Amino acid sequence: MFWRRTMAKQEVTVKFGGDIEEVDIDTFAHVLLDYSTVISEAGAMADPSLRINTNIRATRQGCLEAVLSVANGVIGSLLADPAAASTFLLNTISIAKDSYKLIQFLAGHGGCLKEVQTIGDGCVKVIASDNATININIDSVNLYKDSPRTHRAITNTFSTLAEVGDIEELQISSPTSDIETLSVPKDLFANIANVPMYESVDVKHETIDAILTVIKPALTTGHRKWEFIWLGNKMSAYITDCEFLQGLSKQKYNFTLGTTMNVSLDLIQKYDPKKKAFLNIDYNVVKVNAVYPPVLDEPLF
Repeated sequence: MFWRRTMAKQEVTVKFGGDIEEVDIDTFAHVLLDYSTVISEAGAMADPSLRINTNIRATRQGCLEAVLSVANGVIGSLLADPAAASTFLLNTISIAKDSYKLIQFLAGHGGCLKEVQTIGDGCVKVIASDNATININIDSVNLYKDSPRTHRAITNTFSTLAEVGDIEELQISSPTSDIETLSVPKDLFANIANVPMYESVDVKHETIDAILTVIKPALTTGHRKWEFIWLGNKMSAYITDCEFLQGLSKQKYNFTLGTTMNVSLDLIQKYDPKKKAFLNIDYNVVKVNAVYPPVLDEPLF
């Protein structure tokens, strides 16, 4: 098989506004990790075989900005043309930005998506629960509806920012492109943090307490699924608990065969018309309440 790696790069700037001279490193890390998740999900929606890497390239002296270098690695003939790869990346950044914009809009207008009407050329009119409207890219709407990780990443960002009193605004921009800058004022932070996850007559979420046995951890980042045994069945799930992931990066936990976790587990369920029942289609660990060592200490790796 012929392997080829094509790299395209675009700068994305995340800026914290306000009368501040420094930002807590945990706040900084949360916001950037969440943004990376949204970018990854936006890219995967376009083509699951592509991988987008989000790296912190530098911080600009004299202001609270992080300049991210976002690159996509392409295998085989997919987007082998650098120009096509660059266009794909710009589209992904635009979809991610509009996903933040959509949830910001919903936060100011009742919190829920009521209806979507097609306009044309990839654009739709979104009607919120209070009948306010916004015209936006259909891909961003689909990302909000189909990707629980995107919703959690964005709401987690603003839940974090709502607890920081001196940050007055969050801006996300792409200075090397004509993508519109996203600007979110402080008075919307708490509302965005509480925008409910999308549900429809066919899709719903149920959060339950569960005891999971770890069989394959993902110890590097929150971008890979863990493998567990739950109620005697093998399953996999992302962990989106930022506090737990931070402790993981600081090597706070040790995982061996038989390690168990007490968690809050989000079940994503979709209605199956043939079976006339809702079936579990995906799982997300939204909170790790406790980690318990196994009875026998057998190394996992």
